[in-house]
Amino acid sequence: MLNNALRHTPDEGKITISLNETDKNIEISVIDTGEGISPKDLPYLFTPLYRGEGSRNRKTGGAGLGLTIAKKIFLAHGGDLRASNHISHGGAVFTAYLPKENSK
Repeated sequence: MLNNALRHTPDEGKITISLNETDKNIEISVIDTGEGISPKDLPYLFTPLYRGEGSRNRKTGGAGLGLTIAKKIFLAHGGDLRASNHISHGGAVFTAYLPKENSK
């Protein structure tokens, strides 16, 4: 999540990392002011080997496994990882959810 934010946020951009607690979950969000995620790519972001943007290659865009692995880790711990775009400025938003230990 953070590596993607660093790669897609311009030099003058901003990356915000937040930690929130709800009754049932701990939520970790990474929000950037980059170009955001194409709506056509959003449904496939966590698909193994999917890299979006056709111009990407292994040198500039990774192997397409990082988000898949990250989501599987959160799922294995009873949580989830979701992606969207920020409503007001369009940058990417990745939010990870982990259940609180005392939640049932």
